Amino acid sequence: MHGHVGNSAAVFALQRLGVDVLPIDTVTLAHHPGRGGLHGHHLKPEEFFTLIDALDRIGVFKSCEAVLSGYLGDAALGPTILDVVARVKRANSRALYLCDPVMGERQKGTYVRPGIPEFFRTSALPLTDILMPNAFELGLLADCEVDGLEAALSAAGLLLARGPHLVVATGIVRKDRRCDWIGALAVTAKGAWLAESPFVEAPASGAGDLFAAVFLGRYLKGRDPAKALAHAVSTLHAVMTATRRKGGNELALIAAQAAIAAPKRLFKAEKMR
Repeated sequence: MHGHVGNSAAVFALQRLGVDVLPIDTVTLAHHPGRGGLHGHHLKPEEFFTLIDALDRIGVFKSCEAVLSGYLGDAALGPTILDVVARVKRANSRALYLCDPVMGERQKGTYVRPGIPEFFRTSALPLTDILMPNAFELGLLADCEVDGLEAALSAAGLLLARGPHLVVATGIVRKDRRCDWIGALAVTAKGAWLAESPFVEAPASGAGDLFAAVFLGRYLKGRDPAKALAHAVSTLHAVMTATRRKGGNELALIAAQAAIAAPKRLFKAEKMR
């Protein structure tokens, strides 16, 4: 309800890119738990299925181009997400599944409920088209330490062999680059690209949700991973810059909304191989 995390960030971003969205909140919270306590509730699987069945009955999945999943409040919701993916792909064989396997980050470690990491590793990964972990989550899924570009490339290659066609890893720091730059890496069987921007220190949650939505919205226009990567990195840099300028601890998403559709400063994607 307060701030721009999860669907509060992703839905608006996709709409600004001209994408119609069918949002389903797996959790309803007053604010981000990091602000102090967990106030709200998780959607029960039976409630989720009621909504999905209703959408399925009116035939909307035929026009659905992608499914985007992020934070799961409970591992029990995992199979329901995969059921949606299966229904959408039956209705539209070209539809994509982008899985943002939210599990944790290097500074905080794993912060999701038990069973969720196992769900991503064993159930979601083989059915995912686009996998979008941060560097910490990339290491968890590939069972290795990701401490730089070469390690990220290697880990992404391991995960490509387990299902996804495209792995996009965020929070990548190159050892031969100044430490105040940060990048995102897109890896397919045909190539790899890295887009970097100056790191912007701003205490706001939701950056990963925004990045996933912008990447997906841009990727659906031509399915070009390099262009989608450059656009997402550039948008995130613009929004984080506006967030730091505004102050506070929430993304300045509305103030910087023009950057979602057309960021003024474009950071290009460099081909790595």
